[in-house]
Order: sequence, then C-alpha cells, then structure tokens
Amino acid sequence: MTERWRASAALDATGLVASLRIDEERIVLRGDTGCHADRTLALEIAEAVAGPGAVRSEITIRPLHVGADDSDGTVAARAAAALDVLPGGGAITVTVVDHVATLHGVVPDTATRVAGHAAVARTEGVHFVDNRLTVVERAAP
Repeated sequence: MTERWRASAALDATGLVASLRIDEERIVLRGDTGCHADRTLALEIAEAVAGPGAVRSEITIRPLHVGADDSDGTVAARAAAALDVLPGGGAITVTVVDHVATLHGVVPDTATRVAGHAAVARTEGVHFVDNRLTVVERAAP
C-alpha cells in the first residue's frame, strides 16, 4: 500500500503511515496531509489494495499557517527556497496566486515530482498545490 502511495504522482504521502490493528482486523491510516484531496486519494489507494471496509482513516489535514503580511510574492519566495534545496528542484518554477502554488517544469522522475509537491505543500502560506510538473524519464545509457 505504501508503495502505491509513493508511486502515485498525485499524492504527497510523505507524512502518511499505514498500520494493522489486529484487534480490529483493519488497516489504520495515520499521519497528515496538506489537503482533503490527498486524504481522500490515500484512502482510495488503500481500499483498492485491501478492499472496501478493510481500512479506517485517521489521517488529519495540516492547519494552514498564514501570516498577516504573507503576500503571494512572499509565499512564492518561500516555496522557491524550499525547491532550491531539493535535488532537481532547480528545474521547477513556482507561481503563487491567492495562496495557490502552481508548479511548472520537467523533472526526471516521479520521486522528484512528489518531492517538489511535498516541499511546496509544507511551505507556510500555501493553501493548495496545483502540480503541473511533467515527468520525462531519461533512458539509461
């Protein structure tokens, strides 16, 4: 299940954990996500693996942190700084409008796409990430 979470190009699963409670014979999902869509997608993937009714979600949505002086420009600068420290993050551009961060660029793999999404989603002032990154895997030499 966690492998499918990580393989999903649309889900930031960095804060999620799945565990089995023997007394309930159910898989329990724990952790946090940046938005309801991630929580729903994580549950859908888990139920596709384990079956309907075999999963219970305890996933929470992180609270939004927005300061009074958080203009879109300030938030975009924070998001760009978060991307700069990622391997491959330099290929990603970010724009912010009304605290919605949009990612553009071409990245070499799904892991970089997800890492970029996760870094920006955890940036103070970002309410939502519109991930428009394209994965173009390079052929092995």
